[in-house]
Formats: sequence, structure tokens, C-alpha cells
Amino acid sequence: MLELAAWAYLDVASGLLMLAGAIKLAEPDPWVDAFGILWPGASHPGRPTWRGVARAVGAGEIGLAGWFWGAEDAVPLALLTMTYVAFTAVAAVFARRDNASCGCFGRRSAPISTVHVVLNGSVVVVGLVALFESPTALADRLGPGVGSTVAYLVFLALGTALTAVAMTTAAELSAIRRRVEPAAAPSASVRT
Repeated sequence: MLELAAWAYLDVASGLLMLAGAIKLAEPDPWVDAFGILWPGASHPGRPTWRGVARAVGAGEIGLAGWFWGAEDAVPLALLTMTYVAFTAVAAVFARRDNASCGCFGRRSAPISTVHVVLNGSVVVVGLVALFESPTALADRLGPGVGSTVAYLVFLALGTALTAVAMTTAAELSAIRRRVEPAAAPSASVRT
């Protein structure tokens, strides 16, 4: 059961990667702006070039997700895990900057928070554990029969959507809460 749960988790992570890649293809500017935080020259003079880089990154993410789902070897799993290592590292850097967004989900991207670091880091842990298993293609994980295939694909779509919500809306709510709580905290009582 744990093996199926681990592969399902990685399938959702791969779906999230594919979603983020598709958004970068359609809407590269938020990623270029975020990348400009790490590499300041990225967001100004060479903007058209960096849009191309964002789209290439998006196409690579889509390709890696498809490869992970279609392959029965450890190479795409290792690359998926390394990709999430990079995401975790970038999220940790961005989490220290107030209101910095990664731009991964276009205009819907939220300021990076510990939500991003934990979710990305958990994919790394599960990916490392899965490297000790025998990789299977998504078609093999779908199970026998149409019912189990449809159920798994619905799970995959819902899991991807809910994770995207956690990394956008929920993370944004967390950032808003952090800004509001200090302002709403009761002041120290003044003795008279």
C-alpha cells in the first residue's frame, strides 16, 4: 500500500510540474519577474530572451512529467526528484524574502512560504524512497479495468488541482495572515 501511495504522490507532483510548465508556456512574464529576483538582469533588457527561457523551462517541465509517466526506469524519477530538490532550495531562498513569488503558476502565484518548502521537500523525500523501488509506467499503475483507470486519473487530476490550490491560494492566505496578525496583536498593557 505504501508503494502505491508513494507512486500516487509522485504522479501528483508530476501533474503539478506539467501544470506549471503549461502556465509558463502561456504566461512567461511572472516567472521572468521572479527569476529576476535571483538573477537581476533577467527581468529588464533581455526580456524577450528570458520569455523564451521561461517557455523552454515550461516545455522541459511538461516533457519531464510525460517522461516520468511513460517510462519504466529510474532516470525520469531521479530527474523529477532533482527538479524538486531545486524547487525546494529556491523556495527556501524566496521564503526569506517578503512577498516574493516564484511565478510558477503565472499571475496566480502566491508569495513563497513554508507551504512551498514543505510540499516540495516532501516530494524529494518520497522520490528518494521510490528510487529504491522498481519504477513502473503510469499505465501500469492505473490498474485493471476501466473503473480503476478512471478513478486513478480522477484522483490524479484532483490531487494536482488541490496541490496547486495549496501552493497558490492557501499560501497567499498564509502570507496575508502573517501580515495581519502582528497588526492585530494586543499591545502591551500600560500601567498608570
